[in-house]
Amino acid sequence: MDSNVLLNCFGLLFLTILSNFSDRLLSCDLQAKCVENVWVKHILTYLLLMFFIVAIDKKAYETAAQKQWVVPWIFLMTLVVYLMFLIITKMDAVYAFGVLVCIVAYMLIDIEKTGKHEKGDTQTVERLNQVQLGLVLMMIAAGSYGFVTYFFRQRREYGDQFRYSTFLLGTPTCARFQT
Repeated sequence: MDSNVLLNCFGLLFLTILSNFSDRLLSCDLQAKCVENVWVKHILTYLLLMFFIVAIDKKAYETAAQKQWVVPWIFLMTLVVYLMFLIITKMDAVYAFGVLVCIVAYMLIDIEKTGKHEKGDTQTVERLNQVQLGLVLMMIAAGSYGFVTYFFRQRREYGDQFRYSTFLLGTPTCARFQT
């Protein structure tokens, strides 16, 4: 799987989470499990991400499955993207938003690049590749800085109550939103 597929899946995952306005369509039992248990949220999100990875690059996996066993590879790729997701969700909103904007720009450039490639415009494709590389570097820089600063802020804020697992996996609801 190439980086285009991974970043497209990552962008779709964020858009899915941001479109959280249809959760009331689920059964009351499933809603309760999602509200009460952070592990259920993570498992469902991981499965959703796996669905995106397979759906977006299904043809490549079908071709690869003819030559080798691909299911472990799908689980591994999903885990890598999910770890990226966990890191990016653990930063100040301005950095997370910046990374999300870079992902969307990357996806749009990828569409443009495909069109230029089909026309045989290799010079433009090369320039777009450079822009995409710059976007990836910006995402890494913003993501790293945002994660580290948020980590230290949370550690300072929670003091002895700080737990690494809670920091990475979260809680069913944010402390500031509890009544």
